[in-house]
Amino acid sequence: MIDDPRFGKDQLNETVDYLSKQEIGVIISQGLAETYREQPSNPVDYLGKWLLNNTRREAQKVCDDDRKDHVKELIAIYERNLKLAKLEEDDKKKIQKAKDDKEEAFFTKVEKCEDHEDIVQDLCEYLQEYTNSTSVFVSKLVQEKNPIEEDDNDKAHLKEDGALFLDIHHSAPEEFKFLLRKTIGIDEGVVHDVFKEEPQTEPNEVKATEEEAEAEGEEPPEQKPASVDIEEIVREPRIKFFKVPRLGNLFCIRLSYERCLFEQALDEAVKDVYDVENKKRQQEIEKAMFEEQEAKRKEEAEKNETEFEPEEKEWEEIKLKPYETEMVDYAVCLDTMGQDRQFTEAEKEKVFKAIMTFSKVWQEQERRNLEKDVNRRIEKAEEDKTFIEKAKARFEEVSEKWVEQNLEESEENRDEKLKRLEYKKMILNGEVIEIRPESPSETKKEDRRERRKRKEREDKEKEENKDDSKDQAEEEDIDFTEKWKNDLKELTQYRVIKMARVIQTAFYLLKYTREDICEEKTNCLDWKKTKKYLNDDFFKNLKEYQPIGEKKDEYKEYQKLNFLMKYLEEIQLQDIEAYSLALGQLFLFLQLAMKIRKEDVLKRYLNNQRLKEERETAEKLEEERLEERATFLEDERQKWEDEHKKPEPKEGEGEGEDDEEDEEAEGEGKEEKQFDEEATLAKFDKEKPPTEIPPPVVDDIDNDIELTEEDINPPQE
Repeated sequence: MIDDPRFGKDQLNETVDYLSKQEIGVIISQGLAETYREQPSNPVDYLGKWLLNNTRREAQKVCDDDRKDHVKELIAIYERNLKLAKLEEDDKKKIQKAKDDKEEAFFTKVEKCEDHEDIVQDLCEYLQEYTNSTSVFVSKLVQEKNPIEEDDNDKAHLKEDGALFLDIHHSAPEEFKFLLRKTIGIDEGVVHDVFKEEPQTEPNEVKATEEEAEAEGEEPPEQKPASVDIEEIVREPRIKFFKVPRLGNLFCIRLSYERCLFEQALDEAVKDVYDVENKKRQQEIEKAMFEEQEAKRKEEAEKNETEFEPEEKEWEEIKLKPYETEMVDYAVCLDTMGQDRQFTEAEKEKVFKAIMTFSKVWQEQERRNLEKDVNRRIEKAEEDKTFIEKAKARFEEVSEKWVEQNLEESEENRDEKLKRLEYKKMILNGEVIEIRPESPSETKKEDRRERRKRKEREDKEKEENKDDSKDQAEEEDIDFTEKWKNDLKELTQYRVIKMARVIQTAFYLLKYTREDICEEKTNCLDWKKTKKYLNDDFFKNLKEYQPIGEKKDEYKEYQKLNFLMKYLEEIQLQDIEAYSLALGQLFLFLQLAMKIRKEDVLKRYLNNQRLKEERETAEKLEEERLEERATFLEDERQKWEDEHKKPEPKEGEGEGEDDEEDEEAEGEGKEEKQFDEEATLAKFDKEKPPTEIPPPVVDDIDNDIELTEEDINPPQE
């Protein structure tokens, strides 16, 4: 090969360099060693083939190594992807678990909530998050109200023919808060259609489904509420947009429940409880009589040795009637505006489930709350009845005695009223009432006290129970201290309140505003808002109320006594006490406080008018005196001048007198007496001294009442 002319010098050098490489030399050495060991007949051919096979083996080895490396790489990638997938799956599970936990927490909150009106916003936020809606809002179907003035009563807002409209109360997410208090009229938009549409399931289908469920021993599926589904919002001409229209889907569902937390339902429920108890007692009597008759018949049959056939009689099951209810309607609206997509069936089912659950639980909770109110009302009625029977006489006796012992010496009627008002403040604030033992001097006043305090109270029935009442009194005195305040505070546990005007008047008298305690745009008490103010601050304000003196603050018309006294005119004490004795005490306090206040204002007004008249009379007398004084002065001046008038000189007299005589005459003229005006006026003032004019009368400022002409000049009877 060295002498082969086909190989040039450069190629030869490259070949030698290649063969001189260590790894090539090792392979050739291995091939030669293998050839020597095998001793083939053609060593060169054998060596060539061995080298060829070795090259292939090395190439295969490299290929296998590459494949192994690639496999390892693929395995690593696969394992990494598995880990990533697992992490992603774990994250999804965590997210899903968080969503599930949040969903469970929401439904738990719905189940445990006492007042579902407080968590309608939670429903909004839940639906928005779990359906990925652009926005969700909940509107209430309400009736148009009359506009009210400050001095309107609690029914002035009612409008019999008022149009219905939707008032948006809740929205989600945060950027859609601008929707709150927006309205949708009955002729606007498509949302009102949910109150027109029939439920989705046909009656025949519902009946068939119920029969199938009963046959399988399962509860029938609940009927879905009415809904409206607008697939393309921008193509619906009736849609009312509050901002720029965007592509998307609108889904509206009706949320309604039967409300029973109102006064008439409470009254009927309480009456029904008493009716059921009476019927059950009557039925027990009839059962006892029937069993007695059956026993006699059986005894006679045994005596006559005849077969006794018991009479089968079915007794009517006596149970409470369902509560009175009224329907309350809401519309829940979801949209995907800007997403240009439709709500999926799964999302719609989730919405239906949430709304149906919310509505059902809300309705059940209303019934439970009314049941609690009924039970509280009956228990309190029994407690008040016991108090009337055992302790009321003693309480009234303590009341009268405390007023007597704290009256000042003055016999003014108002002083007694103020002491009575002070006493009522004390009992309503739970303060201890201390009664001193009667002294001999107080015993002497017994006739006056009997005449003034006890003539209407001591009748025959109370006289018979007097000793028992006094024995009970020592144990009951502590109850007097806390009873009224605690009883008033217990009213906050009620969901439905009666005699709301009494409570409302108390708050207005203490200068709480309509916005604090009333339903929006009405003068109707909102008990849910009001009861949070029935706290220690309320009783403190009650104690600090002073009916005497000026009131210079600004007052709303509904905070003035003119409105408040008229507001309570139609309410009778016996009706209040039939509901709550504590509320009756508050009513008596209000009546007395307003009466004292009005008398005080009227007394000061009339006194000021009297002082003004006295001042006007004095000014008039002084004016007349001054006129008479001026006339007297002129008359006296004229008299003096007449007395001191010089006689007129005759003709010719005085002519020819010298200058000295003229000067003497002038000097005598200067020395002549002048009329003494001061002495004259002093003489008049001594005989008729100046009239004393009282100081100017400053009108009192009493902004909490406007006295009428009838108040100032009451009609004569």
